Amino acid sequence: MTERMGRLLTVLHRKGLGSFLYRIGSACGRYTAKAVGSLLFKKLPIKENYIVFESEGDFCDSARAFYEYLLAHNYHERYRLIWIVKEPKQYCAPPNVRFISRQKQFFSSVCFFYYVFVSKYFIFTHPSWFTYRREGQLVVNIWHGIPIKDGISKDLSAAFDVIFCSSENTRPWFNKFCGAKEEQDIVLGYPRNDLLFQSGHALEKLPGCGGYQKVIICMPTYKQTENWVDSEKVLPFYIQGIESRQQLEEFNDVLAQMNMLFLVKIHHLQDLSFLNEVELSHIRYLKDADLLHCDVQLYHLLGEADALLTDYSSVYLDYLLVDRPVGFLLGDIDTYIAGRGFLFDDYLSYMPGAKLYDYADLVAFVHEVQSGIDQYSADRKRVRDFTNFYQDNNNCQRFAQWLGLQESPEIG
Repeated sequence: MTERMGRLLTVLHRKGLGSFLYRIGSACGRYTAKAVGSLLFKKLPIKENYIVFESEGDFCDSARAFYEYLLAHNYHERYRLIWIVKEPKQYCAPPNVRFISRQKQFFSSVCFFYYVFVSKYFIFTHPSWFTYRREGQLVVNIWHGIPIKDGISKDLSAAFDVIFCSSENTRPWFNKFCGAKEEQDIVLGYPRNDLLFQSGHALEKLPGCGGYQKVIICMPTYKQTENWVDSEKVLPFYIQGIESRQQLEEFNDVLAQMNMLFLVKIHHLQDLSFLNEVELSHIRYLKDADLLHCDVQLYHLLGEADALLTDYSSVYLDYLLVDRPVGFLLGDIDTYIAGRGFLFDDYLSYMPGAKLYDYADLVAFVHEVQSGIDQYSADRKRVRDFTNFYQDNNNCQRFAQWLGLQESPEIG
C-alpha cells in the first residue's frame, strides 16, 4: 500500500500536484497540513526548475523586480515561478506561474507545503520562518536595504543559505544586523535598484500625480508598529517638522507656488492609528495598497522623483545611485537613538545631504530642490562608492547568472 501511494504521489508530482491540490480547496488546520505535507512530500525529488518568491510587502520589492526580469526574458517557459502572497486570486498568473497562500485553510496549506518541500530555489526579502529546508534546496535572502539601524537582536542565519550584501564594505553591517556568517555573504546589487533606471510611468499611473514641475518623495522609516516602538516621537502628519494642520496647509501653499508635488510614502509597518491623512493640492499620501492598485512599483516611482526626503530609512543609499538631492529629517533623532539607534557611532557621516531639524529647514530644502542648488554631490559619491559596489541596472541579470538559470531544464 505504501509503495503504491508513493508511486501515485510521484506521478501526480510529475504532472503538477501543486496545481491539483490548489484547486481542491477546503478548510481544516495549517498545522495538520504541515504534518501531512511533510509526510507526503518530503521524500519526493526536488524540482530543479521550481523557484519560490516571497516579499514582506506581498507582490513587490526586489523579489518582484527579479520575477519580472525572468518573465521579460522568457524564463517562465523553462521554470515554474511560484509566488507566496496574501490573496492569490487578485493576481493574474502567466503560463507556468502560480500564486499561492499560506493561509490556515487545510488544502491551500497543503499546496503551500508541497512547493516548500519540492522547490529548488527560494528568493525571499524577509525570511525568518524557513528553517526546515531540505538538502539540495537553495534559500537566497535578497534582503530589503542596506542596514544602518541597530540590529534586531535575532540571529536569522539559519533561515537562509546566502544573503545579498551591497559591497565588501557593508559586510560587517549585514552580519551584525541579522547574524549572517561571512561565508553566507555574496556581493550583489538589489534587483529593485534596476527599476531606478527604468521608465515605469509611475507618476502617470497614479491619479493626480502628473503635470508638476518637480516631485519630492518623502519616505520616513517606521517609528511605531503594532508590536514595538522605535521612537516615542509621534508625527501626526508623518512629516518631520509639520506639527499642525495649519502648518501643513502653509507647506502646501509653498509647494503650490513652485508647482511641486510632495508625495508621502507611508512605511507598511507604521502604526496608522494616530495618523492624520490630509489630501491637499500638492501633498499626497501613498500606501502599499495604493501602489498595488495602480500597478506601480515603488522603485519606479522613486526613480522618477527629483529629490528624496527620509530620516533613518536606508532607502537613500539606493537612491544615491541616481545622484539626486537627499534631505534627512532629523528632528527626532535623540528619541530615535534612545529607542533604537544605529549600527555605528558615526552615522551622520553616512548621510550625504541637508540635515533638517524643523519646519524652516524643510522649506529651505524644498526651495533648493526647486532652484537646482546641490551642495552634496561629492559627498553622495563618497557614500555611494562605499556602500554600492554595483551602480548600474544589471542586478537582475547578474543574479540570474549567479543562480545559473541559463542552464534551465524544461518544465515538468
